Amino acid sequence: MEFVRKVWLPDTSDMSKSTLAILGEFGSGKTLFCNKLVEQMASDYKPGNKISVLIRLGDIERYGHKNLKALLVEQIQTKFDLPSSTPTWREIKEIIQSDEIILIFDGLEEMTMKGTQFKMRDNFREILSTIGTGVKYIIACRAHYFSTAKEEKYLAITQKVDEIERLIKEEIDTRRLSIAYIEPFDYVDIRIYLNMKRQENLYQKIERFYNLADLAKRPIFLDLIVQTMKDYEFSGKVITGTELYRQYVEECFKREAKERKIGLSPEQQSQIVEEIAFKVYEKRRNFINRDLIEEVWNSMTQNKTEKAIEEFMRKYPFFRRADKAEKQLEFIHQSFLEFFVASRISRSIAKYKSDLYAAEYLTNQIDRYLYELLDRSGNIGIIVNWLKKKDSNVNLRMNCALTLGRSGRSNKEELIPKLKECLEKEKRVGDIGVAGRISEALDSLGDKKSLSCFLKNLKVFADRTETTGKSDAHRLLYDIVEPLENIDSEVINCLLKNLTDDNPRIRKYAVFMMGRTRTQTQKCVKGIIKCLKNPKETVRTRRYAAAALGIIGSTDALRYLKKVANKCKNESLRQECLNSIEKIEGHVS
Repeated sequence: MEFVRKVWLPDTSDMSKSTLAILGEFGSGKTLFCNKLVEQMASDYKPGNKISVLIRLGDIERYGHKNLKALLVEQIQTKFDLPSSTPTWREIKEIIQSDEIILIFDGLEEMTMKGTQFKMRDNFREILSTIGTGVKYIIACRAHYFSTAKEEKYLAITQKVDEIERLIKEEIDTRRLSIAYIEPFDYVDIRIYLNMKRQENLYQKIERFYNLADLAKRPIFLDLIVQTMKDYEFSGKVITGTELYRQYVEECFKREAKERKIGLSPEQQSQIVEEIAFKVYEKRRNFINRDLIEEVWNSMTQNKTEKAIEEFMRKYPFFRRADKAEKQLEFIHQSFLEFFVASRISRSIAKYKSDLYAAEYLTNQIDRYLYELLDRSGNIGIIVNWLKKKDSNVNLRMNCALTLGRSGRSNKEELIPKLKECLEKEKRVGDIGVAGRISEALDSLGDKKSLSCFLKNLKVFADRTETTGKSDAHRLLYDIVEPLENIDSEVINCLLKNLTDDNPRIRKYAVFMMGRTRTQTQKCVKGIIKCLKNPKETVRTRRYAAAALGIIGSTDALRYLKKVANKCKNESLRQECLNSIEKIEGHVS
């Protein structure tokens, strides 16, 4: 913090780095750092100093703002006590560029609910195109959204599309960018925290268990450990983040049932919160309104009075009131939403019910929670068997493969043979999408040959009847799965050839994978544009093509995207085109 206040902020030289990125792992204290910085700058303020404005990027989606501009107008109007009439964006931008303020953006990964690595890049570019050049600002983001040092350089991209190629070649000039990392707590930090909590002897217990001391390096987990470990009887089993959440949640529900006498057992409480979380996730929003709570409450309890519902909304420990939305709630942290979604699906899988699991594609973090919950209850075999069954719903089998692939590498010796067996079965009686997910799962577990082999031989998997229960309106997988990396030119050439295959399912899958490779060669872009333009092509393939062009950021595609958006009758295709147009124009404005 001293570096920010006394070195980075006062530096006005031509070579001054205008962007400071604060990166840290989940729960490392990025939000705490931002809050403390704002407090300290307010305390240090003297005439001529910058005024800090904290912008929580998750509020764009949380409170229904149209875009970042709308959020900035509201926040700066409030900060400077501007007249009640809404100021224009031009007036707000003049304030931003006046050198009077410093914008502190917290939560780059929260600009959309399901952030992925390439989505984060798009979000960052939206910030750049909105506030313009020459403005100093700070931005905080989870470090693990950038899996390599090269990907962290996405933070250095300007809004100029022609700089993308330089980034890929690692030639971009990053002199304007400073990246600071929030270090995990060390031994001294943990002991200081425990002393503050009057739990001086707790660290000796933490050290006795494998990996728990490492989890304690993150403030959020250390706080959870302090709250749960005192009364927890350790069995010697490795404690994972999922297990820590499970224990904390279980204890909270027990305490609520005992102390508040709300007439619900811990299991009933858990089921209600899980159902709320799943519906929030299903509706792709962060906030929880009264109607949703009433719907779940009335369907799962006997006490349907207004007082009982109000009590639940007002005091329940896993929620907090949304600051700027009356009578709306949000989960105290995104991780709790993700944990409860995983827990809800885990319960249904334990009863051999697959409808919820097949209904929604899951984020990486939800899948990790889900795998560990299934592993704890001995139910991993259920999803392995669903993956093996040729008559299972296609989306169910795809989710099974994604969950197994995101499980981590500790169990790869057990999972790889099972996944290879499933992949061989897909060759005979399977589905191209499922085969793709299994190949990616094998890739993530360390088998690097399966994915390339699959992409070079799509025909082997495509001559099957697709039995998916999902409509074309189902959201694309681009927001769920990670970008493909280390794809060689031979694979790209095979995908290009597949874009013109007679089999529509091969074309659909090829254009989807082309978008995920983010290949920007003229030949690739032209191939994708051809799929988009073709009115005889399937709507799903054209949607994938539109989304791919937006991810790639090709300005050559703009006129084709606009033409399709203006003429097509299918609303989902039209919306996908508009989304990509907005992305591309935002990059070049």
